[in-house]
Amino acid sequence: MTVSHYRNIFLRLCVLATLAVGLWYFSGRASTRPTAQGGTQAAQHLPITVKQLPPTNGTGAVELNCGNAELSAPNKIESFPCELVNNTNKRISAVSVAYSIVVEKGGEVSSHDEALTFETFLHPDIREERKDNLIPPKGTRPIRPLPTSFNDAVVKAVSMQIDYVEFEDASSEGPDKVGSRTISGLRKGAAKYREWLLRQYSGRGKSIEVMTSLIQDESIPEGELGIENDKQRQGAIMYRNYLRRSYEAKGAERLAKFLERKSQPK
Repeated sequence: MTVSHYRNIFLRLCVLATLAVGLWYFSGRASTRPTAQGGTQAAQHLPITVKQLPPTNGTGAVELNCGNAELSAPNKIESFPCELVNNTNKRISAVSVAYSIVVEKGGEVSSHDEALTFETFLHPDIREERKDNLIPPKGTRPIRPLPTSFNDAVVKAVSMQIDYVEFEDASSEGPDKVGSRTISGLRKGAAKYREWLLRQYSGRGKSIEVMTSLIQDESIPEGELGIENDKQRQGAIMYRNYLRRSYEAKGAERLAKFLERKSQPK
């Protein structure tokens, strides 16, 4: 073969390689997810309608900034990309965000209403340790409900709004349809768990081994605690989990000091 012939072969290979890379690049630009059949399905995006708090001097005290909800299928929402923005000069201690998902099934439309609560204080005893979790002035915090699906219903719309905002100085903002009651329930449940645990501690010879066994127990003695509703139960679980993490990170001595100290004023 001549030099010219080899040069032509080389040029053809370069063209084919360029086409292959181009096809790979453009075919991979779409957002895709695995399907049950082993292939991929392009992710769907649905705008999230946001209802903001009434503005003061042109700006809301606290705002929600949301992108589009991402659906991996017509009936399944994978993510709600939203961010809470604190436009005030005060730290935020608790937030309740309400969200609604409208679905259609067999021509019938229904709405599923939920709420996502962000709570930093939970109980006076642990406020000092969790003070850095508060949303600072001009700060932000992601608000991301868990993925959810609706069997064979089709998701038609998603909306979100701030229901309740509690600031560190006990002032608040928002329509407060359920937020303050939810947060109050969590705190009452935490207080009931602490009181029960202290009774066990005093009544069982102040045994740390017994206490560590109790906080490792996945069940909550709702009757002994006087739990009245699901929010109080969640608060008790949150408080137990806090003690569990504290024990795992700092050991039995840290747990003993926590049980021995007096409860801080509310």
